[in-house]
Amino acid sequence: MEMGLEEFGRLSTRDDDYVKLSLMPRANADVSEHGIRFKRKLLYSCEKAVREGWYVRSNSKAPKKIAVSYDPSNLDQIYIWEMENNSYEVCSLLPYQKAFFNRNVFEFENYIENQELKRRLRQEKEKQVNDDLIAEIQHDVGKATEMTDHALLNKQSNRNRIKSIKNNRKQEAAIVREENKFVLDGQRNKRGSATNLGKVIPIHQISSNDSLDFPSDIDFLARRQKEKLDDNNK
Repeated sequence: MEMGLEEFGRLSTRDDDYVKLSLMPRANADVSEHGIRFKRKLLYSCEKAVREGWYVRSNSKAPKKIAVSYDPSNLDQIYIWEMENNSYEVCSLLPYQKAFFNRNVFEFENYIENQELKRRLRQEKEKQVNDDLIAEIQHDVGKATEMTDHALLNKQSNRNRIKSIKNNRKQEAAIVREENKFVLDGQRNKRGSATNLGKVIPIHQISSNDSLDFPSDIDFLARRQKEKLDDNNK
């Protein structure tokens, strides 16, 4: 009975801090080269971690995970239990994490949710902008391709028209040459026959009495005198 009283008296002498710590919720924290990471975003440090080189990668004796107690109403500090000597180590938020100072666990979780929501909205907006940009580029490429195809068709059509014009001009020139060609009577209706090619067709023989020269005035007068003399002699 005395032992029970003695044990009870020894428990009653504990400091109020240990009573509070025993009532706090507990969780695990990760130890990395950046600090003691709690709830994925909060980074803490303490004298024990610095003294024992917890943040040195090559230190194989440094713990990877530790059990901590924390106050849900204020996350500025977390506490590491030292069971072997019945003490605790206070770990404080790193100075550059001022955004989380004086926040309770609910405020912190809401903050993280809002940040995550903003991040997703930003990603969706960036994706929409990228999709719109890709659609615009595809539209411009399609339009440029269509214009190129149209230009090629016009170029081909122009070539065909020019070729057609040249052919028409050749045909017209051939027709004009055919219409203006001199065709002799002897060759009429015989053109195109191979037997007439290079054949000489004679012109009707000219009488030796016929003269191809125009009569001179003297010859004309001499002929008129002879005619009158013949009339008088009759």
